[in-house]
Amino acid sequence: PIASDDTSALGRPLRAIVISDTHGFEAALSKLPNPEARVPETTDITIPDKKSEHHLLPDADILIHCGDFAANGSRMRQRESIRRLDSFFAHQKHIKHKIVVRGNHDPDTPGRVLFKKSKALYATTPFGLKIHGVKFALQPFSRRAHTSIAQTMQNLANADVLISHEPPSGVLDLTYSGMRVGSKVLRHAVETSKSKPRCWLCGHIHEGRGAAKEIFTAKGEECDDATLVVNAANANFGKANRLVSGAVLLDIEREALLDDDFNGSVESIESIDRMQLEAKDLGLEPVNVRPGVRRRKGVLRSGRPRRV
Repeated sequence: PIASDDTSALGRPLRAIVISDTHGFEAALSKLPNPEARVPETTDITIPDKKSEHHLLPDADILIHCGDFAANGSRMRQRESIRRLDSFFAHQKHIKHKIVVRGNHDPDTPGRVLFKKSKALYATTPFGLKIHGVKFALQPFSRRAHTSIAQTMQNLANADVLISHEPPSGVLDLTYSGMRVGSKVLRHAVETSKSKPRCWLCGHIHEGRGAAKEIFTAKGEECDDATLVVNAANANFGKANRLVSGAVLLDIEREALLDDDFNGSVESIESIDRMQLEAKDLGLEPVNVRPGVRRRKGVLRSGRPRRV
């Protein structure tokens, strides 16, 4: 659905701004200080607050919302939150592409969410797309995710970035009550997929905000490539009533392509031999995720999941 014929963009990183769980408070994103922290090699992170002079979203190629943009309450409040998000997106004129995946609080039909001003793409069913040669797999929230697993697996094939509302089970999904409530269905889909995404963007669990590297493998299999999981939730812990964290900045680098490899359509380009992900929280120190780096499997986490 989204493509670009700007070949000059292929020689530089694809820059993405990621937000999630804004619940109608998007305007606060341009006023929040930007926290800073370094993403560690093996464990979840805690991001301390630090004063910053950034007051606007930085320049980027794509603005991604991982779901739960709708406000809690009546349908009137939900419609108002849709209007506010549309206006907020439209104000970010320097960002060409806008994508929103459905969260559990959001309407499940595209006809009820019309981003007329911003022309943002609203995903309510799984599908894939490419932007400047980077392949994205979109996985919106569904209480019947198991029924669309075939489409999910197809989208995951050779995907560079997975965008979902729910985090994977056991990763950045710990609630304030001590329960792990990530998606087992999506984790299983990634574990059994022949190719693993380099980055998994999500939200849903406000308390799980942060980033972690995880190796997703099916039982009995081995994999050397780690996936950078980023929970970009912006809202406060528990029921959302304000935003407490800023947006996340991702630079996705690709090798320059030879002129002979380009046939005029960005969507047809498949030759990405090496990829580097730099994760920031609007100014974090870069973190690299490269294929072929051997790492031990992650430590199993306990906790009985429950549906929220």
